[in-house]
Amino acid sequence: MFNVDNLPVIISVNDKDYVFFKDRIKIKDYTLIKDSDIYNTINYDGWRYQQIIKMNFYRLNFSEYYLSLDSDSFFIRNFTLSDFVIDNIPKLVKHNSEFFLKSIYNLGLDTDNLFYKKSLEAVKQLMQSSDSEIFDYGPSPYLWDTKIWKLFFEDYLMNETIEAFFYKLDAIYMPSENAIYGEYVNKILHKNYIS
Repeated sequence: MFNVDNLPVIISVNDKDYVFFKDRIKIKDYTLIKDSDIYNTINYDGWRYQQIIKMNFYRLNFSEYYLSLDSDSFFIRNFTLSDFVIDNIPKLVKHNSEFFLKSIYNLGLDTDNLFYKKSLEAVKQLMQSSDSEIFDYGPSPYLWDTKIWKLFFEDYLMNETIEAFFYKLDAIYMPSENAIYGEYVNKILHKNYIS
């Protein structure tokens, strides 16, 4: 109801749940696809599986940019394309979580071992980032440029599978697709791969 620009909506579901969702989704103007239409992964751990599917959506060549929403994300007001893209450049959410960290600290909770920090540190270690700054690239939904994911899979991973990459990342800490995307953007901007 808040999609005032009538931006295309694609809903991806597990293959085994496709018919269930097809019979029950009551909204109009959407396309329902199976996850296998995007990518076939051998990682069936639910949380990692959905990250791998979302990261591979670019393979559909559906659009130049896509907004990736988790099932627990929802809009509370009207939105338009201009909320996400300026001069045909997608907005990258990147911040230091100052308000969130202050709130956690005021509650007397540990601010050093938060998921986004630990996951980001793991991604930085695996990507051999020289940047020591800790940024939060969330919250969901995430706006992604298909060129970034294509470069990540074809130039960074090359002959390595995403499952192998996740396995190495898991050996350090749990993976986070938005940390992978954000840090890879930083990496390629430093190498001047894209403008």
